[in-house]
Amino acid sequence: MKKSRLRIKGIKVKDKDKIKEAIMISIQKGNYTTREIGLDIGKDYTTVSRYLSEIENDPKWGLKRDLNGNIVMSLQEQLAHEYARLQNEKYSQLPSIQKWITYLKSGKTPATRIRYMINIIHGISDQLMVMPETLVSHGVPIDSAKRKEIAIEYWQNFLAWFNTACPQMQRTNTIVAYRSFLSAHSINFAHGEGKRYGLSTTSERLGEYKDIICLRRNKLKR
Repeated sequence: MKKSRLRIKGIKVKDKDKIKEAIMISIQKGNYTTREIGLDIGKDYTTVSRYLSEIENDPKWGLKRDLNGNIVMSLQEQLAHEYARLQNEKYSQLPSIQKWITYLKSGKTPATRIRYMINIIHGISDQLMVMPETLVSHGVPIDSAKRKEIAIEYWQNFLAWFNTACPQMQRTNTIVAYRSFLSAHSINFAHGEGKRYGLSTTSERLGEYKDIICLRRNKLKR
């Protein structure tokens, strides 16, 4: 007997509408290519493409595609898609990073910028060989002054390495990312206080992303 193809992730469903519904749910989750949708619901991309054509031709689903077959998204949907992809990334699943993403989103920080800043914190925690939770004492029942003291100590250890490994590189973007990460966890600095710890955000006229390049290059050497 021929095996039914009306399945989602190997589970049999009663009709095609259930598969179409699963596709629409997958799209709402932030999957916008046939490959992404297929991986999410357990179908190959050609099957997904066929169902998308049927969905597009049925107004009840409210799906639109352009001449190239790409799903048409409003600006709001595009932003939601970018944030969804960001939060689905493995490193972003860490509780301290999730909290930080929520904090940055509340300030309307673009997803691309958030990803860049997360990469910096990833590089810092890798270099120090600690989880980002450790940098901010996430979930540890100690007072705010002690948490701040610990975060500063980790930063100064990292800065000692950074100044030796990347002496010609800017620190501004790294500092901004670190201070933002701390701020999301209620570790803040008064005006001018950061300078005392090498955490001044005074702008340096050097190219963005060079700090990440330095972090990655030195990680490969280890």
